[in-house]
Amino acid sequence: SIGELTFVRQIMPESALVFLNVSGNTALSMPCGGSLIHPYSALQPWLAFEAGNRPVSAADAGTVTAVSALSGDTQGILVDHGEGRETLYANLSEVTVQSGDRVARGQRLGACEDGLYFELRQGGESVDPTEALGL
Repeated sequence: SIGELTFVRQIMPESALVFLNVSGNTALSMPCGGSLIHPYSALQPWLAFEAGNRPVSAADAGTVTAVSALSGDTQGILVDHGEGRETLYANLSEVTVQSGDRVARGQRLGACEDGLYFELRQGGESVDPTEALGL
């Protein structure tokens, strides 16, 4: 993809500093407007964002496959984006979608009063979403 210069990374993977995204688009959109408060790591393979009663939105288009009650009167949402890719949103205080709903990239899924837990999975395994989110 010349527009995003992904060929640079494919030809010279060691040149991560050279890789540019001139389009300004990222593979995933930010799930909320809060700042990152927990980075991804091998031992804790998720991100957390300071949510502060902010809306939570879908990182990409897909189908809601689960809406579940969690501890502390919060809820979680799992969205299937196809080709084995899923996103998980947890600690939501409000949910505006239900299982089976099709969602668009950036569509509001609900709201979060405290920190939003966000996870990207590929083939059922957690993967680092940092680059896909442009962080």
